[in-house]
Formats: sequence, C-alpha cells, structure tokens
Amino acid sequence: HAQNTMRDVALCRRTTSSSHQEDVELAILPCRSGPLDPHIEALIDNFYEGLVAKHKVERERLEKRPATPGFLLKWNKQEVYLNDEKRRSAVNRTRKHLERHREWFRGSTKLDDETLASVVALQHLLDLDLEDLTLPRAERRTEDVFSGPGNNISEQLVLDGPRSFFLVNGEVFFFADEVAHSGLVMSEDAARVNSLEGEFVSRLVTAMLRSLGEEPSWVLVRGVSTCMSQSGLANVEKACESPQIVVGGGDQRVRFELRTVTQAREWDLQLSVHKYGFEHCIVCASAGVVMDDPSPIPCSSLSSIFKGCTVRFTVPVPGSEAVESDVLELRSELKIVDEEGNSLLAPHLRPRQHARRFAQFCRRCFRCFGRCFGKSLGRWSTCGQGTRRIMGAACRALTRLCRSRRSSRKVDDFEDLESGAPHAYSGK
Repeated sequence: HAQNTMRDVALCRRTTSSSHQEDVELAILPCRSGPLDPHIEALIDNFYEGLVAKHKVERERLEKRPATPGFLLKWNKQEVYLNDEKRRSAVNRTRKHLERHREWFRGSTKLDDETLASVVALQHLLDLDLEDLTLPRAERRTEDVFSGPGNNISEQLVLDGPRSFFLVNGEVFFFADEVAHSGLVMSEDAARVNSLEGEFVSRLVTAMLRSLGEEPSWVLVRGVSTCMSQSGLANVEKACESPQIVVGGGDQRVRFELRTVTQAREWDLQLSVHKYGFEHCIVCASAGVVMDDPSPIPCSSLSSIFKGCTVRFTVPVPGSEAVESDVLELRSELKIVDEEGNSLLAPHLRPRQHARRFAQFCRRCFRCFGRCFGKSLGRWSTCGQGTRRIMGAACRALTRLCRSRRSSRKVDDFEDLESGAPHAYSGK
C-alpha cells in the first residue's frame, strides 16, 4: 500500500520551467479518480435514504407542534435531508471523502460494510459541525457556545477539560494527576481546586492555539476545540450506532491528542473513550433508542468498550478561513462477556431474546418429534399432538420465568438516555 501511495504521488508531479525546473506537487489527494464502485454508491444511497425517511417523520411531528422548544434548530437540521439541494451537497461531500480513501474498498485495508457506514456517518456529522460554524444564525442547527480568547473556544472543552487526558504536540495535560501531586483534597480545598481548574484550562487552550499556528482562523479554532471535547465523542457514539451500550459503574478514560502534521496547514486529532470495570449494562438498538427490555443485565468486570477515531483538519489555502475535516480512522471495540468469558452480544441478538430463541428451538424440536411420532404410530398421533401441546406450554413458561427473573434485577443510578448518546456514570 505504501508503494502504491508513493507511485500515486510520483505520478501527480509535473515539471514546470522558469529560471530552473522544479517538481510541483499538484495533488493533495490521490490521483486515482473515476466513479466509486456500485456497492459503495449503494451504501451512500442507503445511508441518506434512511436519514430522509427518519426526518420526514420528525418533520410531520414538528409541524403539528410549532411551539416545540428549539423548533428552528430542529427544522434547520431536517432541511439538510428534506431540501434537495442541501442533501445533494451533503452526498457530494460524502462521495469526495470516500474517493480520497479508495484503499478502504479492497485488499488488506478493506473495511466491512458496517465499519464503512460508521465512517460515512462520522464524516457527515463532522462536515455538518464545520458548516454550522459559518452559517447565519437563522440557519444554524446547533446552539454551541464559545468563550475564551476571541470567543472561539468551545464551552464544552472548558467544561470537560479537567476530566480528560490531553496530549498537545507531546505536552501532557491531565488535571487529575496535577491535583494528586498538589496534595489537595476536594472536600477540604474546593475553592483552591476550582482555581486550579481554571488555570489548567487556560494552559490547555494556550497550548492548543500555539499548535494551530500564529494566527489561526476562527473557524479552525472553533472546529478543533469543539471536536476536542465531549461534542466530538458524541459524534463517534452516534456514528457507531449498533449496538449502543449504557454502562453502570466502572471507570472510563477519555483521551484527546492533537498533533501538528504540516505547520499552519494540517493537524491530526485523535479522540477516544475507554470504559471498563463495569458489572452491569443496558444494551440499546441504536443511539437514544432503548430496546423493549431496558433492564440492566449483569456482566463480567472484564467487559470493556472502546470507541475512538482520528480526524485530520486541513486549511486548503494557508491564511484562509476555509477548513476541511477528514476521518482517517474509526475504531469501535465492544467486549461484553459473562463471568465465564462468553460474549453477551451475539450478532443481532438482544439479551432478552436468548431465552426466547431457546424456547422457540424447543418448540420446533418437539413439533418435529410429534409429527414423526404421529406418522409412525398412525392412530397414536393424538399422543404426538399432546406432546407438542405440553412442550409448548413448558417452553412458554420458561420464557416467562426468564423474563421475570431479568426484570427483578435492579441497578440504581443509570443515566437518562434522553441525550441520545449513552455515557458512563459514576457507579457506587
């Protein structure tokens, strides 16, 4: 792959004549062009068709309740998919992003459809965030708040900073370690700790601005600082929709790393969340959608969840306000196991359905047995029918028993899912 990339770059070089000859790099993107594979085009179509269908339903609801809080923001968000011109613009951005990464479609670097769909979703969300920064207030889709130098620092970064780990061009910022080394106790030195939080965020913001160049555009600063917070992680959660897991207790590590790739031109931002050590969780069908049995299920403390991505921010023309984002990598690793190490996340199988599937299996087996028994014994076929009835009743009782046992398990302090993106909470 590296050799192919070098060959593509070499083919993109042309020689110009002036006082002397020099190689001029003409293409930032790979030279390979042409239409995407039909399979990839179909994946893009399915992605946007699903969003169109979803927002049509939401538009009908919204029109019936014009006094809904945030009416204009919701309307503007729906317009991205219901307005033909805006939807075509979004589709074209998605297509251009995938054209830059044709290595994802074949060979050893090929991504499966589920991962590729998640990458498409994440890139789309990042594109919307950057676009929203430059829209007139009446057309915006979010209510992001900015403060700090030039009023360009995401307020979410200011709030999240003390609870996360940051690495900015090799410089570490981790407030928990700083408090531990200071010898302060939160319950006794709350005022001093709060003061240290302010100083910590100020140093973090200064390092971030320094890494973005001498005079970074306000769009770049706002875009990077927004992605470098829980807002960025929320996009990752939304992009990796299936399945969503809400955990109870345990610990989590939130990490952000900002690295300058090309001075004043390109920056890579890695963001990730690692949840581990929890012993209960709720499995959801997708972001913000709870399954028919939202009861917590027990799991081993060896269970873990890791989600993260790498995003490249680029200023195509140095000194301009134009900023582009490019998802380079997306990882989603779910390990939900029982005490024996068996996975609790069988493909397309909800936790409650294990008992249901077992009961169905038993019914089928004894129905088949009854038929064979009846055919072989002729006049004794009523015996087979009776056997089927008895086993069917037994299996239905088994299903009810498993359901009642599951609903009897109670775990306190689970966070509300109304935000749309599951989060870990501090369990007792």
